[in-house]
Amino acid sequence: MKSTIILSLFALWSIISPLTAQERDSTISVTSSNLYISGGQLIVSMQLQVNRPLRSNESVLLTPKLADSLDNFVQFPPIYVNGHRQHYVFLREEAKELRDYVELRRRNKKEQSIEYLRAVRFSEWMRYARLEVEETSCGCGIPFQHDSLQLGYVEVPPQPVPVQQLLKAEVAKPVVVKNIIKKTGNAYLDFPLDESVIYPEFSKNTEELQKIHESLAQILGDSLLVLRGIELHGYASPEGPYRNNERLSYERTMSLKKHLMEKYALDESVIQVSNTVEDWEGFVRMLQISDIEHKPEILDIVNEEMEPDKKERKLRNKYPTAFKRMLKDILPALRRTEYTIHYSILPE
Repeated sequence: MKSTIILSLFALWSIISPLTAQERDSTISVTSSNLYISGGQLIVSMQLQVNRPLRSNESVLLTPKLADSLDNFVQFPPIYVNGHRQHYVFLREEAKELRDYVELRRRNKKEQSIEYLRAVRFSEWMRYARLEVEETSCGCGIPFQHDSLQLGYVEVPPQPVPVQQLLKAEVAKPVVVKNIIKKTGNAYLDFPLDESVIYPEFSKNTEELQKIHESLAQILGDSLLVLRGIELHGYASPEGPYRNNERLSYERTMSLKKHLMEKYALDESVIQVSNTVEDWEGFVRMLQISDIEHKPEILDIVNEEMEPDKKERKLRNKYPTAFKRMLKDILPALRRTEYTIHYSILPE
Protein backbone atom coordinates (compact mmCIF):
# COMPACT_ATOMS: atom_id res chain seq x y z
CA MET A 1 0.00 0.00 0.00
CA LYS A 2 1.35 3.40 -0.88
CA SER A 3 0.01 6.53 0.78
CA THR A 4 1.25 9.97 1.71
CA ILE A 5 1.01 12.05 4.88
CA ILE A 6 1.49 15.74 4.02
CA LEU A 7 2.70 18.20 6.62
CA SER A 8 2.16 21.62 5.04
CA LEU A 9 4.87 24.05 6.09
CA PHE A 10 3.78 27.70 5.94
CA ALA A 11 6.24 28.91 8.57
CA LEU A 12 9.21 26.94 9.86
CA TRP A 13 9.08 28.91 13.08
CA SER A 14 5.65 27.48 13.88
CA ILE A 15 4.85 24.33 15.75
CA ILE A 16 2.81 21.99 13.60
CA SER A 17 -0.21 20.55 15.36
CA PRO A 18 -0.74 16.78 15.65
CA LEU A 19 -2.12 15.03 12.61
CA THR A 20 -5.67 13.83 12.86
CA ALA A 21 -6.02 10.36 11.30
CA GLN A 22 -8.88 9.68 8.94
CA GLU A 23 -11.46 7.17 10.07
CA ARG A 24 -10.66 4.90 7.12
CA ASP A 25 -7.27 3.92 8.44
CA SER A 26 -5.74 5.02 11.73
CA THR A 27 -3.51 2.00 12.19
CA ILE A 28 -0.42 4.11 11.41
CA SER A 29 -0.69 7.78 12.27
CA VAL A 30 1.43 10.78 13.20
CA THR A 31 0.31 11.90 16.66
CA SER A 32 2.65 14.90 16.98
CA SER A 33 5.12 16.73 14.76
CA ASN A 34 7.40 19.74 14.86
CA LEU A 35 9.53 21.57 12.30
CA TYR A 36 11.91 24.27 13.43
CA ILE A 37 15.31 25.87 12.83
CA SER A 38 18.14 25.55 15.32
CA GLY A 39 21.84 26.27 14.88
CA GLY A 40 21.59 26.50 11.10
CA GLN A 41 19.73 23.21 10.86
CA LEU A 42 16.15 22.23 10.14
CA ILE A 43 14.91 19.87 12.85
CA VAL A 44 12.16 17.38 12.06
CA SER A 45 10.51 15.76 15.06
CA MET A 46 7.59 13.34 14.80
CA GLN A 47 5.88 10.74 16.92
CA LEU A 48 4.10 7.95 15.07
CA GLN A 49 1.58 5.56 16.53
CA VAL A 50 1.42 2.03 15.11
CA ASN A 51 -1.59 -0.24 15.66
CA ARG A 52 -1.58 -2.09 12.35
CA PRO A 53 -1.38 -5.90 12.55
CA LEU A 54 1.30 -7.28 10.24
CA ARG A 55 1.84 -10.79 8.98
CA SER A 56 5.19 -12.30 9.89
CA ASN A 57 6.67 -11.64 6.41
CA GLU A 58 5.06 -8.22 5.92
CA SER A 59 6.72 -4.82 6.24
CA VAL A 60 5.79 -1.15 5.95
CA LEU A 61 8.26 1.47 4.71
CA LEU A 62 7.68 5.10 5.75
CA THR A 63 9.82 7.67 3.91
CA PRO A 64 9.76 11.31 5.11
CA LYS A 65 10.54 13.84 2.37
CA LEU A 66 10.68 17.63 2.39
CA ALA A 67 9.86 19.30 -0.97
CA ASP A 68 8.67 22.58 -2.46
CA SER A 69 6.87 23.46 -5.68
CA LEU A 70 10.15 24.13 -7.53
CA ASP A 71 11.41 20.56 -7.30
CA ASN A 72 13.76 21.23 -4.40
CA PHE A 73 13.63 18.30 -2.02
CA VAL A 74 15.52 16.36 0.63
CA GLN A 75 14.70 12.81 1.69
CA PHE A 76 15.08 11.84 5.34
CA PRO A 77 16.19 8.43 6.64
CA PRO A 78 13.42 5.83 6.29
CA ILE A 79 11.31 4.15 8.95
CA TYR A 80 10.77 0.39 8.72
CA VAL A 81 7.92 -1.39 10.48
CA ASN A 82 8.54 -5.12 10.15
CA GLY A 83 6.66 -8.28 11.02
CA HIS A 84 8.37 -10.96 13.10
CA ARG A 85 10.09 -12.89 10.27
CA GLN A 86 10.72 -9.79 8.17
CA HIS A 87 12.50 -8.20 11.14
CA TYR A 88 15.25 -10.84 11.00
CA VAL A 89 15.42 -10.72 7.19
CA PHE A 90 15.85 -6.94 7.44
CA LEU A 91 18.69 -7.17 9.99
CA ARG A 92 20.44 -9.89 8.00
CA GLU A 93 20.18 -8.34 4.55
CA GLU A 94 19.01 -4.72 4.24
CA ALA A 95 20.22 -3.12 7.49
CA LYS A 96 23.90 -3.74 6.66
CA GLU A 97 23.60 -1.62 3.50
CA LEU A 98 21.79 1.31 5.13
CA ARG A 99 23.60 4.23 6.70
CA ASP A 100 20.74 5.50 8.83
CA TYR A 101 17.24 4.24 9.52
CA VAL A 102 14.61 3.67 12.20
CA GLU A 103 13.25 0.15 12.59
CA LEU A 104 10.33 -1.13 14.65
CA ARG A 105 9.55 -4.79 15.04
CA ARG A 106 5.76 -4.95 15.02
CA ARG A 107 4.14 -6.71 17.94
CA ASN A 108 0.52 -7.33 17.00
CA LYS A 109 -2.24 -6.54 19.50
CA LYS A 110 0.08 -3.98 21.12
CA GLU A 111 0.10 -0.24 20.53
CA GLN A 112 3.63 0.90 19.66
CA SER A 113 5.12 4.30 19.02
CA ILE A 114 8.11 5.60 17.09
CA GLU A 115 10.07 8.69 18.10
CA TYR A 116 11.59 10.24 14.98
CA LEU A 117 14.12 13.06 15.23
CA ARG A 118 16.40 14.11 12.39
CA ALA A 119 18.23 17.25 11.30
CA VAL A 120 19.47 18.60 7.95
CA ARG A 121 21.34 21.75 7.02
CA PHE A 122 18.81 24.55 6.54
CA SER A 123 18.30 26.19 3.12
CA GLU A 124 15.99 29.14 2.37
CA TRP A 125 13.77 27.10 0.04
CA MET A 126 12.71 25.03 3.05
CA ARG A 127 10.63 27.96 4.36
CA TYR A 128 8.08 27.21 1.63
CA ALA A 129 8.29 23.42 1.63
CA ARG A 130 6.03 20.66 2.87
CA LEU A 131 6.88 17.45 4.63
CA GLU A 132 5.46 14.26 3.17
CA VAL A 133 5.60 10.77 4.64
CA GLU A 134 5.21 8.18 1.91
CA GLU A 135 4.01 4.74 2.95
CA THR A 136 4.71 1.51 1.05
CA SER A 137 3.49 -1.88 2.27
CA CYS A 138 5.19 -5.08 1.10
CA GLY A 139 5.13 -8.79 1.72
CA CYS A 140 8.12 -10.94 0.77
CA GLY A 141 9.36 -8.10 -1.41
CA ILE A 142 6.09 -7.87 -3.39
CA PRO A 143 4.28 -4.50 -3.08
CA PHE A 144 0.60 -4.75 -2.23
CA GLN A 145 -1.77 -3.03 -4.66
CA HIS A 146 -3.98 -0.61 -2.74
CA ASP A 147 -5.43 2.80 -3.38
CA SER A 148 -3.61 5.82 -2.08
CA LEU A 149 -4.77 6.82 1.39
CA GLN A 150 -4.09 10.09 3.16
CA LEU A 151 -3.82 9.31 6.85
CA GLY A 152 -4.24 12.82 8.20
CA TYR A 153 -3.97 16.55 7.81
CA VAL A 154 -2.13 19.39 9.54
CA GLU A 155 -3.34 22.64 11.01
CA VAL A 156 -0.80 25.47 11.33
CA PRO A 157 -1.44 27.85 14.26
CA PRO A 158 -2.37 31.39 13.14
CA GLN A 159 0.43 32.87 15.29
CA PRO A 160 4.02 31.64 15.33
CA VAL A 161 4.81 29.66 18.46
CA PRO A 162 8.38 29.68 19.84
CA VAL A 163 10.02 26.30 20.11
CA GLN A 164 12.60 24.94 22.52
CA GLN A 165 15.87 24.29 20.74
CA LEU A 166 17.22 20.79 21.22
CA LEU A 167 20.53 21.37 19.46
CA LYS A 168 23.11 23.92 20.48
CA ALA A 169 24.21 26.53 17.96
CA GLU A 170 27.80 26.20 16.80
CA VAL A 171 30.32 28.42 18.60
CA ALA A 172 31.00 31.37 16.32
CA LYS A 173 34.68 31.85 17.17
CA PRO A 174 37.51 29.48 18.03
CA VAL A 175 37.77 28.61 21.71
CA VAL A 176 40.53 27.22 23.84
CA VAL A 177 39.71 23.85 25.34
CA LYS A 178 40.30 23.98 29.08
CA ASN A 179 40.48 20.23 29.63
CA ILE A 180 39.04 16.94 28.49
CA ILE A 181 36.98 14.88 30.88
CA LYS A 182 35.72 11.31 30.61
CA LYS A 183 32.59 9.76 32.05
CA THR A 184 32.50 5.98 31.95
CA GLY A 185 29.96 3.37 32.91
CA ASN A 186 28.28 0.11 31.97
CA ALA A 187 24.78 -0.36 30.59
CA TYR A 188 23.38 -3.83 31.31
CA LEU A 189 20.61 -3.81 28.73
CA ASP A 190 18.35 -6.83 28.38
CA PHE A 191 17.05 -8.12 25.06
CA PRO A 192 14.49 -10.78 24.14
CA LEU A 193 16.15 -14.00 23.03
CA ASP A 194 18.17 -13.54 19.83
CA GLU A 195 16.95 -9.95 19.32
CA SER A 196 18.92 -6.72 18.95
CA VAL A 197 16.22 -4.06 19.22
CA ILE A 198 16.20 -2.02 22.44
CA TYR A 199 12.84 -2.02 24.20
CA PRO A 200 13.15 0.70 26.88
CA GLU A 201 10.47 -0.84 29.10
CA PHE A 202 11.79 -4.40 28.82
CA SER A 203 13.23 -5.83 32.06
CA LYS A 204 15.44 -3.15 33.72
CA ASN A 205 16.26 -1.27 30.54
CA THR A 206 14.63 1.95 31.73
CA GLU A 207 17.05 2.15 34.65
CA GLU A 208 20.08 1.20 32.55
CA LEU A 209 19.30 3.74 29.83
CA GLN A 210 18.66 6.40 32.45
CA LYS A 211 22.30 6.16 33.59
CA ILE A 212 23.50 7.20 30.14
CA HIS A 213 20.74 9.78 29.69
CA GLU A 214 21.58 11.53 32.96
CA SER A 215 25.25 11.84 31.98
CA LEU A 216 24.46 13.17 28.50
CA ALA A 217 21.70 15.50 29.70
CA GLN A 218 24.10 17.11 32.16
CA ILE A 219 26.64 17.76 29.38
CA LEU A 220 24.23 18.87 26.67
CA GLY A 221 22.29 21.05 29.09
CA ASP A 222 25.30 23.09 30.26
CA SER A 223 26.48 25.92 28.00
CA LEU A 224 30.05 25.58 29.31
CA LEU A 225 30.31 21.87 28.47
CA VAL A 226 30.95 20.57 24.95
CA LEU A 227 30.40 16.96 23.94
CA ARG A 228 33.51 15.67 22.13
CA GLY A 229 32.53 12.08 21.45
CA ILE A 230 31.04 8.84 22.77
CA GLU A 231 32.61 5.38 22.71
CA LEU A 232 30.43 2.28 22.97
CA HIS A 233 31.98 -1.17 23.43
CA GLY A 234 29.59 -4.10 23.48
CA TYR A 235 30.25 -7.48 25.09
CA ALA A 236 28.50 -10.83 24.73
CA SER A 237 28.85 -13.63 27.29
CA PRO A 238 30.59 -16.87 26.25
CA GLU A 239 27.54 -19.16 26.11
CA GLY A 240 25.84 -19.88 22.77
CA PRO A 241 27.26 -20.23 19.24
CA TYR A 242 30.20 -17.93 18.58
CA ARG A 243 28.87 -16.70 15.23
CA ASN A 244 25.56 -15.74 16.81
CA ASN A 245 27.33 -13.90 19.63
CA GLU A 246 29.43 -12.08 17.04
CA ARG A 247 26.26 -10.78 15.39
CA LEU A 248 24.49 -9.94 18.65
CA SER A 249 27.41 -8.13 20.28
CA TYR A 250 27.70 -5.87 17.23
CA GLU A 251 24.00 -5.33 16.47
CA ARG A 252 23.05 -4.65 20.09
CA THR A 253 25.82 -2.07 20.41
CA MET A 254 24.67 -0.46 17.15
CA SER A 255 21.12 -0.37 18.54
CA LEU A 256 22.33 1.68 21.49
CA LYS A 257 24.18 4.00 19.10
CA LYS A 258 21.02 4.47 17.05
CA HIS A 259 18.99 5.06 20.21
CA LEU A 260 21.32 7.86 21.34
CA MET A 261 21.51 9.43 17.86
CA GLU A 262 17.72 9.59 17.64
CA LYS A 263 17.16 10.87 21.17
CA TYR A 264 19.77 13.63 21.05
CA ALA A 265 19.98 14.32 17.28
CA LEU A 266 23.66 13.40 17.30
CA ASP A 267 25.68 13.02 14.13
CA GLU A 268 26.78 9.48 13.37
CA SER A 269 30.46 10.45 13.61
CA VAL A 270 30.07 11.47 17.27
CA ILE A 271 29.59 7.86 18.43
CA GLN A 272 32.30 5.23 17.87
CA VAL A 273 31.34 1.55 18.21
CA SER A 274 33.41 -1.57 18.91
CA ASN A 275 32.62 -5.00 20.32
CA THR A 276 34.04 -8.09 21.99
CA VAL A 277 32.34 -11.23 20.69
CA GLU A 278 32.69 -13.32 23.86
CA ASP A 279 34.13 -11.89 27.08
CA TRP A 280 36.29 -14.80 28.26
CA GLU A 281 38.62 -12.42 30.13
CA GLY A 282 35.73 -11.09 32.17
CA PHE A 283 34.55 -14.65 32.70
CA VAL A 284 37.94 -15.57 34.20
CA ARG A 285 37.97 -12.51 36.50
CA MET A 286 34.51 -13.26 37.87
CA LEU A 287 35.22 -16.99 38.17
CA GLN A 288 38.36 -16.31 40.21
CA ILE A 289 36.44 -14.41 42.90
CA SER A 290 33.52 -16.89 42.96
CA ASP A 291 33.02 -20.04 45.02
CA ILE A 292 31.98 -22.18 42.04
CA GLU A 293 32.77 -25.87 42.46
CA HIS A 294 35.65 -27.25 40.37
CA LYS A 295 36.96 -23.72 39.86
CA PRO A 296 40.60 -24.78 39.18
CA GLU A 297 39.52 -27.39 36.64
CA ILE A 298 37.16 -24.95 34.92
CA LEU A 299 39.93 -22.35 34.70
CA ASP A 300 42.22 -24.93 33.11
CA ILE A 301 39.63 -25.62 30.41
CA VAL A 302 39.08 -21.90 29.79
CA ASN A 303 42.83 -21.38 29.31
CA GLU A 304 43.14 -24.22 26.80
CA GLU A 305 43.80 -23.37 23.16
CA MET A 306 40.59 -24.44 21.46
CA GLU A 307 37.66 -22.94 19.58
CA PRO A 308 35.20 -21.07 21.81
CA ASP A 309 32.26 -23.33 20.93
CA LYS A 310 34.27 -26.46 21.77
CA LYS A 311 35.43 -24.87 25.02
CA GLU A 312 31.85 -24.09 26.05
CA ARG A 313 30.69 -27.58 25.08
CA LYS A 314 33.42 -29.16 27.20
CA LEU A 315 32.44 -27.07 30.22
CA ARG A 316 28.77 -27.96 29.83
CA ASN A 317 29.43 -31.69 29.49
CA LYS A 318 32.11 -32.09 32.16
CA TYR A 319 30.69 -29.79 34.86
CA PRO A 320 26.95 -29.43 34.16
CA THR A 321 25.97 -28.40 37.71
CA ALA A 322 28.67 -25.74 37.93
CA PHE A 323 27.81 -24.48 34.43
CA LYS A 324 24.14 -24.05 35.39
CA ARG A 325 25.21 -21.90 38.31
CA MET A 326 27.52 -19.86 36.09
CA LEU A 327 24.61 -19.28 33.71
CA LYS A 328 22.74 -17.72 36.60
CA ASP A 329 25.42 -15.94 38.66
CA ILE A 330 28.29 -15.03 36.31
CA LEU A 331 27.39 -14.92 32.63
CA PRO A 332 24.54 -12.33 32.78
CA ALA A 333 26.96 -9.72 34.20
CA LEU A 334 29.19 -10.11 31.13
CA ARG A 335 26.46 -8.98 28.71
CA ARG A 336 26.92 -5.24 28.73
CA THR A 337 27.91 -2.13 26.86
CA GLU A 338 30.74 -0.05 28.25
CA TYR A 339 30.28 3.63 27.44
CA THR A 340 32.79 6.47 27.65
CA ILE A 341 31.60 10.05 27.18
CA HIS A 342 34.29 12.60 26.28
CA TYR A 343 33.59 16.27 26.92
CA SER A 344 35.43 19.50 27.59
CA ILE A 345 34.89 22.65 29.61
CA LEU A 346 34.85 26.01 27.84
CA PRO A 347 36.39 29.07 29.49
CA GLU A 348 33.76 31.15 31.28
